[in-house]
Amino acid sequence: MKLIQKKALKEDLHQISLWTQQGISLSDGFQNLKSLDAIVIFILKTGEKSGCLYDSLQCGSTYLLQSYENRIKAALKWIEPTGLFLVSGLLLLLFLTVFLPIYEHAGALDI
Repeated sequence: MKLIQKKALKEDLHQISLWTQQGISLSDGFQNLKSLDAIVIFILKTGEKSGCLYDSLQCGSTYLLQSYENRIKAALKWIEPTGLFLVSGLLLLLFLTVFLPIYEHAGALDI
């Protein structure tokens, strides 16, 4: 528990630890807290019933890892176009602030 930095997560895991000591199953503990996806809770219940909790925990952690990676990839997909749009806007603004006054003064000279 010392390695966990987030206070809410630490409190949730401590609560689940207390519940399991009182005889509540691990999957029911996570279901009571509503801190995991329903599919992960289903995987935990299946592991508890089959006696292969370690394997189901591995499967659940793999699912969560892939889920978080997909979310990060979806967010990163928008960073490049957004950055390109912002840089283009800044360059256009710079171009207008430099060349627009020059163009206005050249028009006043009637060359």
